[in-house]
Order: sequence, then structure tokens, then C-alpha cells
Amino acid sequence: MSPDGETVLLHLESVGALNKAIDVLAAKAMFDLRREVQRSARYNRGMQIDEAKRAARERVWSALDAEAVDPRGAAGRIPSFAGAAAAAERLAALDLWRDARVVKSNPDRAQLAVRETALRDGKILYMAVPAMGNPAPFYALDPERVGLEAAQSKYAAGVAPTVGPGQMKPIDVVVCGTVAVDRRGVRVGKGGRLLGHRGCPPVRGRSDRLADDDHHHRA
Repeated sequence: MSPDGETVLLHLESVGALNKAIDVLAAKAMFDLRREVQRSARYNRGMQIDEAKRAARERVWSALDAEAVDPRGAAGRIPSFAGAAAAAERLAALDLWRDARVVKSNPDRAQLAVRETALRDGKILYMAVPAMGNPAPFYALDPERVGLEAAQSKYAAGVAPTVGPGQMKPIDVVVCGTVAVDRRGVRVGKGGRLLGHRGCPPVRGRSDRLADDDHHHRA
């Protein structure tokens, strides 16, 4: 082959290699673009969900302050409400409650009547420690060892041990405080991004998902 022929062949090989490199770079750019579009879509959807949750909280807090909370000041909390005791009575009338041996509840005042009913009915009660800032984040309340006053966290701290998930009995009923909830059971909490039953043993005999505040969406 003549020198000129060799030059043309080398040129064609160089062009081919360059085209392959361009194809690789273009494919990577398209991949990165698709990934960024998907990430942006997830972010925008998350922002829409957060805004919908904020609106739901504000609507419920306003309604509670107007009609069901005294003194006013529901915003930012899961407050007690008019009818909390009646709600606890309705819960206690269910077969699910009567059959339960172990109950887990959040420590909010709104669920105080539920916790007292659990102890009165002879059920083991696990109550989340406020803020849950330790590896044993639940008070273990045994009705044979504590009185009804232990249903209040300020008293539970002095009479009940704290336990971690590995020390807890299987739970029959979970009572979860909420700000807003729909008829499917999807809840919105007060916005603290903490759900008291996360890390608990499974609910006995149930395969239901325990909602977290992302699906639920994240409180």
C-alpha cells in the first residue's frame, strides 16, 4: 500500500474511533439528562405532597381551635380535643380491643383516655418516650405494677422501665396520634418527621403496613 493509502486508512480509523467516542458521550449525556429529569420530577412531587400536608394541617388546626380545643393553640401539636374520652370508649367497645393483650400508644394528651383504659382493662401498655431520644424509647407499663396515673408520661418516667424493640412483646393494637387522617387510614402528623411505632415489633396477626410519614405521608 502506498504512503497516501496508509494515511487515508489511518484517517478513517481515527474518524471511526472519534465517532464511537461521541456516541458514548452522547449516550451518557442522555442517561444523565433522564436521571436529572426523574430526580426533578420526584422533587416536585415531594414539594406538592408537602404543600398538601401543610394545607391539611392548617385546616384541621383551625377547625380544632374554632370548635374543639380549649384553650386554643392546636397549631404545631397533636392536641387533645372535645370528645377524646368518648373516642376512647368507642375504641374499647371493639372486639379488636377486647381481644388485645398488648397495646402501644403515643404519649399525647389526646390519647390519655385510651392509655388509661388499656391499663384499667389489664393490658400491657407500651408508651413512647417523648422525643424518643434513646435506644430504649418506650415505657413498659404493666397494670399489675403501676396505677392509672402512669398513663401520663410525667408519672411513667418514675414508675416504669424503658425498653427497646427487642424487649417488647408482640403488639395487638397500635394507637397512633394524628393531625389529619382520611378514610383509608392515611395519616398526617404534626410535622416532626417522627413516628412512634417505627422500630416496634410487628402487630400480632397483622400484615398491614405501618405508615411512615413519607407514604402517609411523612408527618
